[in-house]
Amino acid sequence: MEKRVTIREVAESAGCSFVAVSRVLSGKDIHHVSQEMRGRIRDAAERLGYRPSDAARALRTGKTRTIGLLLGAFHNRMEGCVAHALTEAAKQHGYRLILSLTNYDPAEEQEALEDILNRQVDGVIDTLSLDPASALALRLQKNHYPILLQDHAQKLFSSAWYDYTKALPEVFDAFHRAGIRHAAMICSTFNGEAEQRRSLAEQHGVELECFTHGDGDHSLENVYARIVKKKIPGVFALESMVIRNFLEFAAFSAPAYHPACIYAYTLPFEYLRAGRILGAVFRPFRELSERRVELLIQMIESPGCRRKILRIPCRFTDESELALIHAEQSVDPYYRHFK
Repeated sequence: MEKRVTIREVAESAGCSFVAVSRVLSGKDIHHVSQEMRGRIRDAAERLGYRPSDAARALRTGKTRTIGLLLGAFHNRMEGCVAHALTEAAKQHGYRLILSLTNYDPAEEQEALEDILNRQVDGVIDTLSLDPASALALRLQKNHYPILLQDHAQKLFSSAWYDYTKALPEVFDAFHRAGIRHAAMICSTFNGEAEQRRSLAEQHGVELECFTHGDGDHSLENVYARIVKKKIPGVFALESMVIRNFLEFAAFSAPAYHPACIYAYTLPFEYLRAGRILGAVFRPFRELSERRVELLIQMIESPGCRRKILRIPCRFTDESELALIHAEQSVDPYYRHFK
């Protein structure tokens, strides 16, 4: 193992005190050190290959410059894209990301969060659903720990996610304009919003049936089968893979059934060319990723920061605008990892 160069070795090489080296290399109180000595110290540090000790810096500042990230799993490509984007955004602020997977299990989520906290991360982005009544959640709230959730329904912690307030009425309007008066909406959970969404659809002349999956024996295949059996003319989901898989299921089980579909478009790999696509809800992925990290760092660096709710507005895009967005992302360097 390569021997780490110490500040004392830099001091000996530069012919100065340990305190002078510490001041110069930390960037603090450098006015107490002459410009000529500052140059000698930096030259010595570069010549010897000095690298700051993360552990020593953490002891001195009380910060590790690390952020914890909790994800459910890498079952779908989007999870990897989220991890990559947040890692890159954290780097821009001088932070590193520590990742933990929970397999979408509430008990494992608690264990994973405890494990990340034990690694002395400065803050956590939890993309899942921390139980606000749990002892861990109450402890974090009491200590004003910087944690950013995805769930807006909870009232304890700051949160950041997409805002569908504008997009959903536009989705139902799109179905109505296409002559579709009956639509199915597929989602894993509605957080008590199913009735509200049905009412909203009704206001736009569409009868909405909500199909949930992931609860008991209501698997996605069962949901697809129920929709196909009813031959519901419009289908909407906020996950592109759900619509992609639904279209494959329908093409195999009922070739004569051709529903109009709307999905959520976030990244280039989600672009759908098969089936009858009316458009998509466009979700600004880059904006959410960067602002999540910015908000958490603000909470880390301003301990008295009050609870904040960040909601990134989404909008409906028709098929022609969707094609333009996809073309723009395909040549944008930011999205080169997400094609």
